[in-house]
Amino acid sequence: MHQVTPALQAAVQSVPAGHPLRKACKFIEEELQLTSWNLTQNFINAMQGKGLLQITGFGDPSGRGEAYSYLRLAQKVANPKVEKEKEPKAIVTGTDADLRKVRHIYAY
Repeated sequence: MHQVTPALQAAVQSVPAGHPLRKACKFIEEELQLTSWNLTQNFINAMQGKGLLQITGFGDPSGRGEAYSYLRLAQKVANPKVEKEKEPKAIVTGTDADLRKVRHIYAY
């Protein structure tokens, strides 16, 4: 689910799944996501390369897939258990592989 703020997302998640209040909380969260200032900020961020937009979904104002949603796509959450171990970088400073100072052998 997309979020307007992390605090709102946490509040919605704190309501148990079977509780009748959960549906009302999700409705409020979706309505806040559809506010003009949120959609405008999402568009501006996407144009600056700071995120991606969800083109289809519940934010489609036509309700039939004939318009654009402009809701922010959720960032991928990295799973620390699955992360690849980074290989240590080889040190090349001061070795024959250091090409920062290339000298010409041949003089013209």
